[in-house]
Amino acid sequence: MALSTASQVINNIKDSENLPDNWEQLQPVLSSRKEDSQIRLYLNAYAASGLVLAKLGDIEQAKTICERIKEIDVNNEFAGASILFDILTRPPEEEDE
Repeated sequence: MALSTASQVINNIKDSENLPDNWEQLQPVLSSRKEDSQIRLYLNAYAASGLVLAKLGDIEQAKTICERIKEIDVNNEFAGASILFDILTRPPEEEDE
């Protein structure tokens, strides 16, 4: 249900703001408008979807989303995407033998 809600928010904002589907085109728009309330909501919903996907076991998709948010979010303002990315990409700890 949380993933569905986040996706609905993302799609509604994408439609209302005429945002492109392609990440290479979308990323500069999001970066330049990240202080706009609609774009902030979009970024938070996108980051939240990454968290939910990680909880559901879709680690690769979650990593992709977190990495994309991290590119835009230099101040780590959007739902802890940077922290989640670090957790998802951390190498497994070696056990003491």
